[in-house]
Amino acid sequence: MKNEEKMQAVEIRSVWYPRAGSEVHPRDVEKIRAQQGSRVWMQPTAALIRTKRPELRDTEVLIRVRACGLCGSDVSMAAQDHDGYARYPFMMRSPIIPGHEFAGEVVDMGSRAAEKRSWLKRGVPVTAQCVLNCGACDNCLNGEFDSCIAGEELGFTRNGGMAEYCAVDARHVWSLLPLSDHYRTEDQLYLAGSLIEPMAGVFKGLNMVEWGHGDTLLIIGAGPIGLSALLVAQALGFGNILVAEVWRERRVKANRLGASHSFCPLAHKLSDVVLELTGGRGADVVFEASGYAEKNWDELNVLWRRQKADPRMVFFGQSKKELPFNPQLPIQRYAKFVGSHGHTKVWDSVIRMVGAGRINPLPMITRTISLQEAPEWLKRLQTDKSECKVTITEF
Repeated sequence: MKNEEKMQAVEIRSVWYPRAGSEVHPRDVEKIRAQQGSRVWMQPTAALIRTKRPELRDTEVLIRVRACGLCGSDVSMAAQDHDGYARYPFMMRSPIIPGHEFAGEVVDMGSRAAEKRSWLKRGVPVTAQCVLNCGACDNCLNGEFDSCIAGEELGFTRNGGMAEYCAVDARHVWSLLPLSDHYRTEDQLYLAGSLIEPMAGVFKGLNMVEWGHGDTLLIIGAGPIGLSALLVAQALGFGNILVAEVWRERRVKANRLGASHSFCPLAHKLSDVVLELTGGRGADVVFEASGYAEKNWDELNVLWRRQKADPRMVFFGQSKKELPFNPQLPIQRYAKFVGSHGHTKVWDSVIRMVGAGRINPLPMITRTISLQEAPEWLKRLQTDKSECKVTITEF
């Protein structure tokens, strides 16, 4: 591919204007990158642009994107808070082509790409992990790839898949051929492949805490991450899976995907509902996927004080506020709290589970759109929570 050839892409562009009192590391100033996007980037806007196709490095592959999901992170990068700053609170560069949930086919390869993945060849269906670890820092050498000191993130600090083409180092690409026996059409295969990323994230999160087969799981939030947790939890062997969700449409979707019970935490006390449904045992594991942990925190503490099971909780959603923490809870109740980010080590496991039919993520997709429609949907999804997963399929 000649790099002077053009392609269409969605671009999010913001203004570098650190909030008063914000400390910005000199390295981030040099790279025009913020560790906390919501502290630095102002007036974000999303637009369709024409730009050059990526220029391949010798270890990279060029992917023709066939499906790309719109994630809540993409939406928050394009959204403004009341001060005009981006709502995304983590690492972010501008301008950036977003999109970290995507799948496509390899159409070109750098001269050394096959050294990284021996199975690579043109035409192979692939997806790519969004955590781009360096493989050489102390954390990577100790196997903590998701905590890479020099790491980048596809769709956040490196241009992602919300475009006709995307270039990724071959080391971070995963084959979707294991899905070909289960999904008979290319369209289905690429749609399923675009959902590997969120499922890999929740797969890692659920396995960061101790649990046993048949345990009760409480999922807070039934957006794409919460529903991914529901699907993965069923495949792993959880028992009752309860879902707390404000929006009715999402509760209906959760029930259709196999939730044991769903309820609105605004209409019913979360602690009362969970204790009644579990005969007083409570939730063995709580998976926070709403991004608003502070809104249920008091009720969760009531639940944990009253329930029989020792509390365990996975924080996955990006909470907007700090939470008050009582150290007596882990001391008296052996409570365990973990935060989950990244998913480098679990991609192969999740791909094989989807390929074997243990997990079918396709029902999560409620709408497919064109690339041209994506900027408007990034704006619309800031307030419209009736959709679950909106995915680009026309490029």
